Amino acid sequence: MANATLQSLAVRHLSRREYSRSELARKLAQPTAAALRAARLEPDAPKPVRPSAEEINAVLDQLQAQNLQSDARFALSLVHRKAGKLGTSRLMQELSQHKLDASVASELASQLAGSELTRCFEAWAQRFSHKDLSHLDPLALRAAQDKQMRFLMARGFASDAVRKVLRGWQPEETQ
Repeated sequence: MANATLQSLAVRHLSRREYSRSELARKLAQPTAAALRAARLEPDAPKPVRPSAEEINAVLDQLQAQNLQSDARFALSLVHRKAGKLGTSRLMQELSQHKLDASVASELASQLAGSELTRCFEAWAQRFSHKDLSHLDPLALRAAQDKQMRFLMARGFASDAVRKVLRGWQPEETQ
């Protein structure tokens, strides 16, 4: 596959959303849907050729030099999309799956730690604030609180933030 074709395919992917370098390399290594379709429909059509790792790395280096692909921008995009629903540990887990530079992830982790309690409250409020638990007996109340705790912990919020929210903590602007 020619570098120009590979680069135009990469730019087309990046025009839709941000991709990490490893994610974009994986996408570029796959034959395009059009090439697969042509090979399936026309028996004498050439088989789709996968680009070499060197070609992919050369295109990705060009894209980074032109600032069209940036792992830092990808990380910010992912955090921006998911921070309202997920805690810091879950976001860091998702970022680690994309093989990002450790400095990018640690910088974002420190930024997210400051808003963990507020984000935990917002996730709790979106799911549970409308439920009135005052009419429940102590055993049912404990079960409802345990359910809320499991919900927040599964989304990666820190246990101290979860405990504070379940004990009634609210951001200053909502008090």
